[in-house]
Amino acid sequence: MMKRMCQVTSALVLCLVVFVGISPAAGADAEITSQPYQGTIWFEPVETFPGGGQGVTIVMIGTTPDISDAKELAPLDGSAVPIEHFSRCWFSNWSLISDSTNAVSALLGPDWGWARDVNLISGGRDPDSALRCDRAYNTLSYAIHRAINLKADIILVSHPGGGDPDQAFGYAVARAALLGVPIVIAASDLGSTDFNAFAAVNGVIAVGGATLDGKAASWSPRGHGMTLVAPGTINGRNASFETALDVSSTSTAAAMVAGLLARGLQAWPEASGNQLVASMIATASGSGVWTPDMGWGMINPGPFFANDPSQYPDVNPLLSKMAGDPADSVLTKRMLKDYASARALPEPWIVPYGDYQYTAKYEATKAALAEQTRVAQIESVWGLIVLISLPIVLAGLIIILVGWGMREQPGPVKRRPGST
Repeated sequence: MMKRMCQVTSALVLCLVVFVGISPAAGADAEITSQPYQGTIWFEPVETFPGGGQGVTIVMIGTTPDISDAKELAPLDGSAVPIEHFSRCWFSNWSLISDSTNAVSALLGPDWGWARDVNLISGGRDPDSALRCDRAYNTLSYAIHRAINLKADIILVSHPGGGDPDQAFGYAVARAALLGVPIVIAASDLGSTDFNAFAAVNGVIAVGGATLDGKAASWSPRGHGMTLVAPGTINGRNASFETALDVSSTSTAAAMVAGLLARGLQAWPEASGNQLVASMIATASGSGVWTPDMGWGMINPGPFFANDPSQYPDVNPLLSKMAGDPADSVLTKRMLKDYASARALPEPWIVPYGDYQYTAKYEATKAALAEQTRVAQIESVWGLIVLISLPIVLAGLIIILVGWGMREQPGPVKRRPGST
């Protein structure tokens, strides 16, 4: 990676990076022209693969990015590839805003974007406080339902926030899993080594970071729920929103995974998101061996593009990744089955405001289940009556048959003497 950086900046700056160990700022107005992962085996197949994710929609949940001052992203600011925004809760932490902007750069950057032609919808969410908006609309569960309603093909959670996932989150993941919509979650926030609890839930793709030599990055977390890693170090914006080299984040790594999935969806439009996730896991650099620091390994675009995803079942391959861990209870296969049979539906209040279609479905489903319950109860009462009555009826029949058999039988016919 350092050799590649020589093409981006001067040898003097490179020496400062190595010696001082920091990423030097280049100023807020400097334009980024390349990335350290360009030309490597991790990205070259993406550069040469036809298409850029056309027709695929990615909904990014996290802090809303600000691309207005990023010169390299200027074409995105209301022109060729517009970024649609949905948000009820804005967050003003510039560290998170710059991090989200870096994730957008990894996705849509002019020469280095992993899926330059996708339709990107970003939704802001305050990850740490509910003071700025209604708590009911400031949950990750709500945001995922909202993303699904916006017809997301892939959901990218750049900033999952703190706290512990609840059952509502589990059912939101279940809904996405049944629809074949992958949920890609950054395994930590801003280089933290603490594994995010939401990323550890069954069914989601937890993404960590790796170096360009294919090893786990020091800023990436380790954990039971780790799924994949990606080279999440880019030339981007630092916490002061200045141009900087070597900005590392699992948010950026997660954006790369989402971008590669988008390319796969374009290449195999008949494949489901579940099948593509299975293919991505099967072709990762770990060669089928899982570790807590890299999951199944680094995403590997070359083998991924050569592997037909239709060979895998259309089932989320991560539903048992937390087996034996307390987080396993957030989403279980039984919960998924209950949700699939409509016996477990999220209450309307956690579904995005104004989604009348879902509310109608909820009420209709609940009414149908109530009717099914009523019919089942009636049938069980009748069954009990029949069960009780059957022995009585059988006993009565036996008595009748026995009585019939014991009645007086006619004697032999007496014949008159001399009669023949």
